[in-house]
Amino acid sequence: MLPVTRRTAGPVRLNSPMAAAAAADVQGAVVEKGIEVMGQMVDKQLQIIDEAQEKAENFLKKEVRSHQQDISIDYGFLLCFCSVSLTS
Repeated sequence: MLPVTRRTAGPVRLNSPMAAAAAADVQGAVVEKGIEVMGQMVDKQLQIIDEAQEKAENFLKKEVRSHQQDISIDYGFLLCFCSVSLTS
């Protein structure tokens, strides 16, 4: 079994101005990368929402079209039935 090591949670000591500047640069890079990743996540969510809306729109178009056909078929049957009963 491998030994387990733990990192200490104590503060990092910056003994020189160069070390402090380097830490600030790293922190700035981390913040920039975090903003970039969050932007990518937002873009992905917007893409998912757009795709879902498109699917819903296509489904509703299909449903409306099929109901229009049902109505026209029922209406045609009614006209046919009425014309047969009137002529008999």
